[in-house]
Amino acid sequence: MKISDIFCLILFAIIFNFTSPAFSSETNKHSDSNEKKVNLFSFKGNTGENDNTSSFVTKSVLLKLDKSAVRNFLTNENTDILFQIPLSDNTSLELELTRSYPLADEYEFKNRITSENQTNRINHGIHYTGSVKGIPNSLASVSIFKNFVMAVLSDEYGNYVLGSVKNNDNTYSENYIFYNDADMKIQ
Repeated sequence: MKISDIFCLILFAIIFNFTSPAFSSETNKHSDSNEKKVNLFSFKGNTGENDNTSSFVTKSVLLKLDKSAVRNFLTNENTDILFQIPLSDNTSLELELTRSYPLADEYEFKNRITSENQTNRINHGIHYTGSVKGIPNSLASVSIFKNFVMAVLSDEYGNYVLGSVKNNDNTYSENYIFYNDADMKIQ
């Protein structure tokens, strides 16, 4: 076989994989009843003049993390979830997500002082990727750890961030902020 034939076969395989229903963005993998609704946050309010978030963002949603809900969630093996981000007392943004495994269970690093290889186990958390429910061409990624949760999502209106507002000692707090990075005052 010529190199050009091999290249054509590889190109065909790539195109076939990304146009098959398993990779199509039009396919809803979450239409079955196996997905679990996940609500780890409660709505606290929006950015106001009396809180410290208004110094760096013009608009945001303030949330409170339910740490017991996080602990309960981490004990379950959920492949498909409907992750909810409250936008008000009665409205939530829903993310259709599938569990992903972006990190190896073990990693190895070389100690610069002793020059020996060391293998360490760390808590990688649980990771999910998917999209915003009902919004074509959107992307979402959520990582859930014992002490904090973080999410990034993107749609035609921008990139959104969900993260902890840290305590004075730089530890994660139960207070969270959800905002569009276009609304940041410092860019």
